[in-house]
Amino acid sequence: MKKLATHQQSDDSLPALLEQRTKLRQVAELENNFAAFFRAAWDIIEPETPLVWSFHYDLISEWLMLISSGEFKRRYPDKLGLIINVPPRSSKTSQITCSWPAWDWVKNPSRRFLCGSYAARLSTDHSAKRRFLITSPWFQERWGERFSLSPDRNRLDDYGNDKTGAHVATSVDGVGTGFGGDICIGDDLLSAEEGFSDAARNACNRWLDATFSTRLNNPVTGVFVHVSQRLGEDDPTGHLLSEQKGRWIHLKIPLEAEEDETYTFPVSGRTFTRKQGDVLQPERFTPEVVAGMKLNSREWAGQYQQRPSPELGGIIKKHWWRFYVRQGDVRPEGCLLLPEKFDEMATSWDMSFKDKKTSDYVCGGVWGRVRAMKYLMPDIVWDRLDFPATKKAVVSLSERWPDARAHWIEDKANGSAIIAELKTEVSGLIPVEPVGSKEARLHAAAPDVEAGNVVLPHPSICPKIRRFIDECAAACCGGKYDDAADMMSQAINKLRKTGDGFLRYLEAHHQKVEAEIAAQEARRGGIVTTTTETSHPPVAPLATGERFRFSDPYGILRR
Repeated sequence: MKKLATHQQSDDSLPALLEQRTKLRQVAELENNFAAFFRAAWDIIEPETPLVWSFHYDLISEWLMLISSGEFKRRYPDKLGLIINVPPRSSKTSQITCSWPAWDWVKNPSRRFLCGSYAARLSTDHSAKRRFLITSPWFQERWGERFSLSPDRNRLDDYGNDKTGAHVATSVDGVGTGFGGDICIGDDLLSAEEGFSDAARNACNRWLDATFSTRLNNPVTGVFVHVSQRLGEDDPTGHLLSEQKGRWIHLKIPLEAEEDETYTFPVSGRTFTRKQGDVLQPERFTPEVVAGMKLNSREWAGQYQQRPSPELGGIIKKHWWRFYVRQGDVRPEGCLLLPEKFDEMATSWDMSFKDKKTSDYVCGGVWGRVRAMKYLMPDIVWDRLDFPATKKAVVSLSERWPDARAHWIEDKANGSAIIAELKTEVSGLIPVEPVGSKEARLHAAAPDVEAGNVVLPHPSICPKIRRFIDECAAACCGGKYDDAADMMSQAINKLRKTGDGFLRYLEAHHQKVEAEIAAQEARRGGIVTTTTETSHPPVAPLATGERFRFSDPYGILRR
């Protein structure tokens, strides 16, 4: 009986052993595969929201696993870290900022994380979600024996464990932190609203350079991870990629593939190809939803497509521009010829002469107008210049173009100083008081460009015009520089005013001549003769069926 009981007990324990073995295999899978961990932890972090799985969760997970294992720095010793740009509401924070540090502690409980966001309230909320996941029964049942949270360091924004690991929350808008991290995560360091503000972008980038970038405990082994959607050309991503060229792995995932894209997974080595037009999570982003998003070109291009300047341009569309070549140049199809004479010529200047690597450029251009048509000459000054070099550039451009009688300079600190210095050396220096915002002035100039009344030198005779077009397209869309756009909008708005006055004069002159012709015809039976009743020279008779012909006896158009 005893032998039978023992045999029966063994039979009863077999399912339990199999269940235990299955559970151990599952726990091992969660420990070794962050994507599996994130999928399982989702119900803890977002219990009321179904998770719609996508390839990008697997891709991001492998990059984070590479960092956790230390392989990232061994493979890329010259890189500062990883920049991830994904669309909003794609669970980037839940995966990267909330789940990953918790998963990393399973194998590396001594790791110290510093996690920042644009606001203290937001970074504290992320920190609370991490702690909630770690203290959940699901996590504790599986890994509770690996470490314990320290009772002496257990705030929402700053907590540690008994293995010296720590999670610290910081923010751009908060006080400076003395803490560092083995891994520093920057999650949405700039808010969508702040993306419109030059001051907010500059403040965030200064914080990045002066504070956050110095927080790695060990720069040799430590890694930065930045995650966000794009908010402008000079947002934190753009700033880091520009100022630290070649120092980052950049993972960019648009909502809709604009061309065929192939992604290589860094751990498994497998590849995934998205076809042009493929939409991330199509169950959530249906054709109707995507069509509505595309109506706002700025947000669509930046936040959803990770391409902060709209492909065709923001206020000024790239396809609006017309081009010219000079007499004797090869003339591409559709190009105009540059007129030999202009009704009016002027230079337009946007000034900044701090002579720093990060300062704006000095931009000056020569413009000519023939009636409503406005032409930018190929001779463009566009460089970072100090005060003496700026003065020299203004003098030199005015000497090269003596027919440009007016020199329009924005009447701000830098421009005012130039005018004061050169007023006895260069005639025609005219201060221009900017009216309205940069965006308003660009909107005022846009109809002229769209109507085809603004003509640029063809890139074949002025290669830098491509950069000019790109900058004007990015202006007021978070573009890093707006010097060319400011110079252009100032010139167009000034030329339109002077040109409109000239055209109004011509129109009044036409009407006066027509009235006199009609009066003469009425008095003399339709025959127009020389008369001394008017101050105008004789007007030739109109041909049959001709309503009006303007004569230019004073050579107004030839002046």
